[in-house]
Amino acid sequence: MPVLNLSYAQIKDPAAFAEYVQRAAEIMADFQVEVVGRGEFAACMAGAAGAPTVGAVFRYPSMAEAQAFFASPRYQALIPLRERACEMTILLFDEGG
Repeated sequence: MPVLNLSYAQIKDPAAFAEYVQRAAEIMADFQVEVVGRGEFAACMAGAAGAPTVGAVFRYPSMAEAQAFFASPRYQALIPLRERACEMTILLFDEGG
């Protein structure tokens, strides 16, 4: 079953964030991750979402592929850059679940 990743972030360092996005995209290609959409924060209609700067939705072929992506040595090596670049929340949802 495909898995959707909803990620949103408050950017702390725009240059570091741009580097993180570029390097993560290279790894995503190896895991057949589809970019569903990206955008800048516009409004919170319910809840306490804070004020993220950006958000994105990605589709992984399966939960196993999503877990393999996040556990991969190449992605793990990007975590310090991600943490320097932004405060990010990463959520996974079974698509159609």
